[in-house]
Amino acid sequence: MNSSPEPASSDHQPDDTLTDLILMNTYTFLSAFMLFATFLIVVTRFRLWHRNKFLKIIPEIANHPVNSLINQSIGFLIAYQKQEKLYLIWVVILLIAQDNIYTISSYSLFEKASSRWVREFTFLYNFIFIEVLIIYYKADNKIYYPLLALMSLVLAKFLIRIISYAFAERAYGNENINLVAEYMKSEHKLTRPSDTIDPKSMKGYKYLVMGEKIKPKIKAPDYSPEVELTDDVVTVERVWSCKKGLLHPSVDTNGHIKDVCLSFALFKLLRRRDFGYLAAETEQTKTRQLIFDGLLAEEVDKERVFRVIKMELGFLRDLKFTRYPVGFAFGFPVLNLILLGGMIGVTLWLAIKVFSLNNTLILTVNNHNVDYPLTNLLLILLILMELFEWLTYVFCDWTRVVMICQNVKSNSSLDTNEGGSSDGNSHQAQPCLFGYKVLALFFKPRRSLSVKSTLGQYSLLTNCHKTCVPWHYVMSTIFPCHKLEVRPPGVKRGKIVPITTEVKKAIFDALVESRSNLTNGREALRRNGASDLEWTLNLSTEVHTILVWHIATSLCAIPLENFEESIKSNHEVATYLSNYCAYLVTFHPELLPVTSNWVKFMIWEIVKETSEFFGKQRDLKAKYEKSMSSGDNDQTIIHLGSKLGRYLMEKIPDDAQRWKLMAAFWSEFILYVAPTGSTAAHMEQLSNGSEFITHLWALLYHAGMIDTTYEEYHP
Repeated sequence: MNSSPEPASSDHQPDDTLTDLILMNTYTFLSAFMLFATFLIVVTRFRLWHRNKFLKIIPEIANHPVNSLINQSIGFLIAYQKQEKLYLIWVVILLIAQDNIYTISSYSLFEKASSRWVREFTFLYNFIFIEVLIIYYKADNKIYYPLLALMSLVLAKFLIRIISYAFAERAYGNENINLVAEYMKSEHKLTRPSDTIDPKSMKGYKYLVMGEKIKPKIKAPDYSPEVELTDDVVTVERVWSCKKGLLHPSVDTNGHIKDVCLSFALFKLLRRRDFGYLAAETEQTKTRQLIFDGLLAEEVDKERVFRVIKMELGFLRDLKFTRYPVGFAFGFPVLNLILLGGMIGVTLWLAIKVFSLNNTLILTVNNHNVDYPLTNLLLILLILMELFEWLTYVFCDWTRVVMICQNVKSNSSLDTNEGGSSDGNSHQAQPCLFGYKVLALFFKPRRSLSVKSTLGQYSLLTNCHKTCVPWHYVMSTIFPCHKLEVRPPGVKRGKIVPITTEVKKAIFDALVESRSNLTNGREALRRNGASDLEWTLNLSTEVHTILVWHIATSLCAIPLENFEESIKSNHEVATYLSNYCAYLVTFHPELLPVTSNWVKFMIWEIVKETSEFFGKQRDLKAKYEKSMSSGDNDQTIIHLGSKLGRYLMEKIPDDAQRWKLMAAFWSEFILYVAPTGSTAAHMEQLSNGSEFITHLWALLYHAGMIDTTYEEYHP
């Protein structure tokens, strides 16, 4: 008969062994802490409230030390496994935690195949090694069966991930992108000439949402693929035609639920640009009608167009940088959720078994329990990790798309949509309508969306004398993975501001006013009787125009202290957009119509000239007086900006009229530069939550306003 092992104590351990055990506990605790901290960062790093740049690079910084700690921990655990069977639990939890972080942070559809397979084979090697240890020490081990069950679930999760990746490549990868690009070449032919195109009811818009996994038909004479629209294929038109379930008029009262599918369909079109496919639908009149007569219609909510584009960019960001396309390769990830639930249940079973070992296999130091609390802590962290991952699947936008498409396929068919209106559906009996209304709460816009709604700010007049603490240089020196970004004094980001309703309304109105004829502010000047300022539009580049108008706008704001309510809206629009455009020039010139890296050096020189122009003057009012009294002969940016500022203050004495002009100019000008810039740069910014100009870039792309002149980008 086997006797129960004595609890390990410091009095029964040689000094070297005790030191090793203490080091092992320390290494394990530090590994678990760093893994969980890294997990929290990677699972939330794309949220709106998570903007700290240092936190965002922690996963890269911590990758090597965490791996080193884990290797040290596993080495100790294996060495002392025969004395302490709880150490097997520690090894398994560290393996699962490390794999969870990889799955969430790095497992994207467009990750390099070589990197992905190295990680997968490394995980598989560690898994097999640990599984052999579990089987080897199964004798007289009460935790054998829970550990075996947990490892079986881990293996099942690994296999599902491998299979899902292969299906995700077909569902959302290059093959599907090419299919959508080819489909859009003939999408307009699927609507009969006699049918009416209506961008409000989406009649005639057979843009693909989900289900286009069928093999395309190749027919003569052009032998291009033709997607057959079956009942499994959900289109935008079909979503709007469905009036049952979640899409019943009394449930989707404001159209927010349907707009989720519109965003997803537009995301499938926008991703073509990243892969060099042409937007074939730009030749069709209905393409611009969708934007100008649908999303920008006068009677619709002016927030709607920005909400739709924001969610679209969120889907595009997910495609490029997250695991969601892999997780949703088969639709809603039911198997993943079952496995995650099973892992939580098995972990609780394991915790019960550990409790029964409390007084038998625990290392004590000076009568203080060490192993048991640490084991419980690791089990709790594992449960929290699995729960977090479960919640990210349930509450993501991809789940909402799948739910809506399933609702459409269950409550409508192509036959009911072909005949025209399906309004009759709304009068049919709707059982459990209250349940749908409760479920509709799940579709309300959430602040945790992964795309920012803010404007970066930079003021040349305010910052030209400021010095910057070179934290970016320090970080680059200590951590080579951090991108080096050297900036001179005076080039410092200002406080970000939200994209206010006034800014959105001004841009909305400017776009409606221009329809499809975007100008660089010329029409705004003419409408406001300031045609003699067109010289500011004929400078060397748009960057010169931005900085000249930025200086003038900043000067006009200095003497304006207690302005009237009628000026407030235009003042906010003009100052926010002026500082934002200056911010783009200074920090993200690749998003503007420039073709080289010269802008960075240009800004450095302009900051230097501005600082020398004002000399020792730091007060804004003193700078204003200096600018108002300067001459007009010099052609530097600060002199041109001062010249424009003097004109605005002297020739347009009415404050309301002056700020109306500046607000109109900036609203029109930012739309003019939005279609330009590098596609690669826009995609890169998505990883940081995107820039507002990317929202406008995407919107104008769908309106057929595409400029590929400035695609050059050298990060």
